[in-house]
Amino acid sequence: MKKLNIEKQPKDERTLQVIEVCSGIGATSLALKDLEEMLKVKFEVIGISEIDIKAIEAYTKLHGPTSNLGDITKADVSRTRCFLLSYTPPCVNVSSLGNRSGFEEGANNASSIIWELKKLLNTMLEKPSIIFMENVKNMVTSYKSTFLKLKAYLESEGYNVYYKVLDANEFGVAQHRERVYIIATLKKVDFDFPTNYGEKVLLKDILEKDVDKKYYLKTLKDYFIKHSMETSYTFRVHNPSHAQVAYTLTTKSGSRISDNFIFEKDISEDKVVRVKSKFLEEKGIDLKDIEDMPIRKLTPNETMALMGLSEEQRKKLEGMSDSAIYKLMGNSVCLPVLKAIFYNFFKEYLKED
Repeated sequence: MKKLNIEKQPKDERTLQVIEVCSGIGATSLALKDLEEMLKVKFEVIGISEIDIKAIEAYTKLHGPTSNLGDITKADVSRTRCFLLSYTPPCVNVSSLGNRSGFEEGANNASSIIWELKKLLNTMLEKPSIIFMENVKNMVTSYKSTFLKLKAYLESEGYNVYYKVLDANEFGVAQHRERVYIIATLKKVDFDFPTNYGEKVLLKDILEKDVDKKYYLKTLKDYFIKHSMETSYTFRVHNPSHAQVAYTLTTKSGSRISDNFIFEKDISEDKVVRVKSKFLEEKGIDLKDIEDMPIRKLTPNETMALMGLSEEQRKKLEGMSDSAIYKLMGNSVCLPVLKAIFYNFFKEYLKED
C-alpha cells in the first residue's frame, strides 16, 4: 500500500479529494470517477479505511494500490483532510437479516461505528465539505430515533442533512434493493434526490446461459421445498424466460430460502413461482414438476451485474472466490443509484454562487 499523503493539496480547484471509510469495493469512487467528464471535475481518492482482507483485495484490483488507514476506530486522522468523506458502515446490526441490536452510540457493534464520525470531525485538520452515507432502510424506520440523533449531531456541526430511501429497481437495476442515502454538506444546496432514473432492465436479460452445475442446488433444494410447504417461509423460484426483478442480494447468495433461485427451464409463464400449496393450486402447477426441475442460485457474475458493475470491472475481479464475490456484492452499493444521486447533487453543488 502507498503511504497516505494526508497533507497534499488539490492540484487545482476542480480536483476534489475523497476518503472512503468502510470502503468495500469502492463503489463511491467508482461512481464518482464515471461522472468526472460530465461534471468537469476530478475526484481524487487519497485514502480508504477498510479491514476486510477480501474487500481490500477487490479494491486494489479495481482501483490500484490505495493508502489504507486501517481500522477507523484506531486510526489517527489528526493530520488528515478531504473534501468528501464517504462513510458506509456495516448494516449487520440494523438489517432485518442481522441481529438487530441497533446502532446506538456506545453499542460497541459493527453498525455503531458510524459514531466514529464524532472523532473524525473533531480531530481532522478540517471538516469535510461533504459527508456521504448509505445503509439499509431500517436505519430510518425501525431505528429512526437513533438516526435522528445522528442527524441532529451533524446539524450541530454545521451540516445540512438530506436523506431519502431509494429502490435500486427504479434506477435501471433488476434488483429490489431499498437503501437510505444520506448527504450532509456544509453548504446549502438546492438538491432533490433522483427518482425513476435510467432504462428498465429485467432479470431475464442478465441471466447467464449454460451455467456450471456447481451453482445448482443439491440437498438445499429438498429442504427449501419442504420448509416452504410446511412453514410460513416461502421458497421463491424465478422462471428464467419471465424473470423481472431479483430480490435483495445478501452476503451469502443462495444459502437462504429468501434468496434468488432460478429454474433451469420455465415451468410456467409466471415471473416467479412461490412453493406454497395455495399458489400452486391457483396456477395449476404440479409440485412434482418443481421437485424434478433443476434449480440454481445466481452466479457471482450475475450478482456483480445486479450491482451495476460493468463487464470491464467484473473482469478485474476474476480469480476471487465465489464466496468472496457474494459477500462483497451483498455489502456493496448499487452503482447506477450512486451515479444518479451524485450527478444530481454535484451539478447543483458546483454551480457558481
